[in-house]
Amino acid sequence: MTAWIIYQDKDAKKNKAYIERFTAEAQTYGVTLSCVLLEDLFPDLHQLPENKLFEELPDFVINRSRSGKAAAYFESNNCRVFNPAVVSSICNDKMLTYQLAARHHIPMMETCYTQEDAFSLGFPLVVKPACGHGGHLVSYVRNADELISIINQIHADYGLNCHIIYQKCASDPARDLRVYLLNKKILACMLRQGNDKADIRSNYSLGGQAKQVSLSSEEERLVFQIAELLPFDCVGIDFIYHMGHPIFNEIEDAVGARMLYAHTDIDIVSSYMKYIYESMNS
Repeated sequence: MTAWIIYQDKDAKKNKAYIERFTAEAQTYGVTLSCVLLEDLFPDLHQLPENKLFEELPDFVINRSRSGKAAAYFESNNCRVFNPAVVSSICNDKMLTYQLAARHHIPMMETCYTQEDAFSLGFPLVVKPACGHGGHLVSYVRNADELISIINQIHADYGLNCHIIYQKCASDPARDLRVYLLNKKILACMLRQGNDKADIRSNYSLGGQAKQVSLSSEEERLVFQIAELLPFDCVGIDFIYHMGHPIFNEIEDAVGARMLYAHTDIDIVSSYMKYIYESMNS
């Protein structure tokens, strides 16, 4: 079998070790895995052709590019994609994610999507780009001047078409729980705590601390409730904490694994590749 693991160029450089680990693991199953850049495959994601672009497609694709459009192209040409296009399309747009969660009564912080409604929520607020990831421009906003400033910064970095999320602040800032989900089963749970008291973010990639934990019954119930929303292959589900309870925060499609390898004996690449191989041969 042949396979592609797809990244955006800037992400491929940062994830070289992960790609090498996946390539080596694929070889143990007789799969030739190649890293392919999204920009090389689709120079213009806004105008994907309906017909095949490539003479030969791989047997499957591991989509780490966060592009739902790219995933949909491969699916339309009968190529299996991990995660499916619907997962990438929704989970990489926080507005779509929150709207889906709200329809299924998943507990989350009070949320709105317009500047006018944000003023009605009152300060302080958490403001973030709907299309962002890695904690970039997730901001604690205290007043109207700070709100206008971060809105302008989001538009400068992501463009005017990027929706902006406005949320009430949780009571426990810079603390969250990531649950790694593989084939809708819990693989690992990591509690993250930010180091900077002035920063609400707890991302491991931004210097946050992490440790492996077990789930409470309340947390586990929420995880499995969310797991049924979409056809997930491998994702991270993130929760924050408010007044002693877990609150849904987001779903990571191209979920990072650095803290798993740093703090546990869990080999997520090995588990994921085994699942992929079994899925392709079922």
